Amino acid sequence: MRRVGAALVAALLALLTAVAGATPALAHNVLVSSGPADGATLDTAPDQVSFTFDQPIQNFDPALKVFGPNGNDFTTAAPTVEGTTISAPLAAGPAGDYRAAFRIVSADGHPVTGEITFTLTDAAAGTATGTPTSAAGGEAATTTDGSGSQGGLGVWLWVIVGVAAVLVVLAIVIALRKPRDERD
Repeated sequence: MRRVGAALVAALLALLTAVAGATPALAHNVLVSSGPADGATLDTAPDQVSFTFDQPIQNFDPALKVFGPNGNDFTTAAPTVEGTTISAPLAAGPAGDYRAAFRIVSADGHPVTGEITFTLTDAAAGTATGTPTSAAGGEAATTTDGSGSQGGLGVWLWVIVGVAAVLVVLAIVIALRKPRDERD
């Protein structure tokens, strides 16, 4: 009985090590760069806005909108996803501050949102689409932590960790439990 309990404990510890070692691969995508760069001041309007991440993006209902100084959307088409990058064409308009916001589905299946800002010093010939939105509105929701992602691990990962912990405790109890006749 003692050997069975020890083997069970060893197997469960190996499982926990494997689960703990896999967590970095299950993390949300992290924004690596953007075009234009966050906080950039531009004399000439870019023809597109792009966001590049550390892991591939799932092409599931991505959103990328660029809001101008008047609150209007200046993107001219739906965003496209290629590997780790999401981009959308832009026809900027008046000079001023622009906010580019994104929403993607990360490699781990969770939504990631964020935004950058840039300033256009000279007016461009583009025209807005849609209607003005509030600073927090639009299709691409934003976060306030500046990280460009929603924090925390997925609920399913916590369930796996919880089940593994319960199994380890159960294995320890079984390993330490001896029949009364073996104690003497």
